[in-house]
Amino acid sequence: MKRKLSPLCVSGIVAAIALALIPAIAQGAESSTEKDLTLNFSQDVTMLLKLIPAGKFMMGGAKEESKIPKHEVTISKPFYMAATEVTRRQFEAFVAETGYQTDAEKRGWASFWDKPTRSNKHISGRDWRRPGYEQDADHPVACVTWNDATQFCKWLSEKTGKPVRLPTESEWEYACRAGTTTQFQWGDDPRGGDRQGRIRPAGQRNPRCHLIVQ
Repeated sequence: MKRKLSPLCVSGIVAAIALALIPAIAQGAESSTEKDLTLNFSQDVTMLLKLIPAGKFMMGGAKEESKIPKHEVTISKPFYMAATEVTRRQFEAFVAETGYQTDAEKRGWASFWDKPTRSNKHISGRDWRRPGYEQDADHPVACVTWNDATQFCKWLSEKTGKPVRLPTESEWEYACRAGTTTQFQWGDDPRGGDRQGRIRPAGQRNPRCHLIVQ
């Protein structure tokens, strides 16, 4: 995956992997002083983005803990990033206007992370409309792929006139860490991440996990 995105969120207990690939970045904030940027999908649907300043952070971990050795990464330009995961309401606006069919809808199944076996499983009949657990319009969209996410960004770019794209892994981690230096964005205890996987509306988790902007 140059497809190099780390998931921005995992919407369900079963962790729909693709869900995390949606949050979009609008570039070109070098001369902007506005802290917030709002993209208008329609009269009723918008997306709030937050300004992330340029800076440096330590990415990776100790050799015995991480596949990526700890090293300094420089984010040379500020960027705007969606303040929350892309919601079902926002994704539905894209589908309604374009008639887009997601990869899961075309093939008839979605891929989910199965925690007990620590592997991906294909589950028939699951897609963003039917993820297999209860959602409403303000929950993060689930069961979407990197391809679906990039098509969403392309549409949003054309609709708003802003260059919207997905974040790189380093951009996402920089925004998510928000200046923290612990092993994970929530702390040093790996078990703390389990709490990030509960089903809830977009933006109602640890706020450090939801900022990405240029």
